[in-house]
Amino acid sequence: MADIPRGRPLCPGYRALRLLRRGHAVDVYDAWSEERGCRCIAKALRTDRLADREARLSLLLEARLLLDLSHPHLVRAYELVRRPRPILFLETLTGATLSRLISDHPRGFPARDVLFLGIHLASALGYLHATGYLHLDVKPSNVVAQAGMAKLIDLSLADRIGRRLPGVGTRGYMSPEQIEGRPLTTATDVWGLGRLLYEAANGRRPLAVGSRLPRGRLPRPAAQVIDACLQTDPGARPGLDELSETFRAAV
Repeated sequence: MADIPRGRPLCPGYRALRLLRRGHAVDVYDAWSEERGCRCIAKALRTDRLADREARLSLLLEARLLLDLSHPHLVRAYELVRRPRPILFLETLTGATLSRLISDHPRGFPARDVLFLGIHLASALGYLHATGYLHLDVKPSNVVAQAGMAKLIDLSLADRIGRRLPGVGTRGYMSPEQIEGRPLTTATDVWGLGRLLYEAANGRRPLAVGSRLPRGRLPRPAAQVIDACLQTDPGARPGLDELSETFRAAV
């Protein structure tokens, strides 16, 4: 399908400004909200995927979660429009993705930035987990840093705690249990957070399972708890509360 021309309506009250990304099932637009008088992000089910039940349900679940949830470190949803095709409208975040910031800091972030990043994301994930859902795609490109705050975005892969979904996630950021199709628990997102924080602190991904952060990058207790997030056994990983307490003490 050709890109919607600039200024053309996506649906009543919203105009497309430009196509930001074409996904497998969803197009992401920079859009304009007539009612709010501001830019927003539109995640629209592609017209050639309207009959794809799984893609439709995934977008509708993401919309339901984000419209129900309100947290300072989660992206905010404005509205779900169902016709002529499902489109989820989200706030525009003007900061940079964590993946971009990591590429600009090949030696890693200052320790204080890593600690606050961990506190913010652990808080958002804990809030999401309390609803019975997992994010399942915690990675640098799904975090935006804006005005000193980290915001978690993209709940398109979110699913209920306890499901078995082999291979669902992003290559390089999936936990061992995601890869193998074992039951998914809150520890699954802890793995993703640990991998993300390792990368933020070190400027690169762990080279192998069991890699440890170079000492001196962070206060020792913080480095140890990040290393523990990357344990193969989900039961050996710390909880989000332990992560937050360790990071707060280090700050």
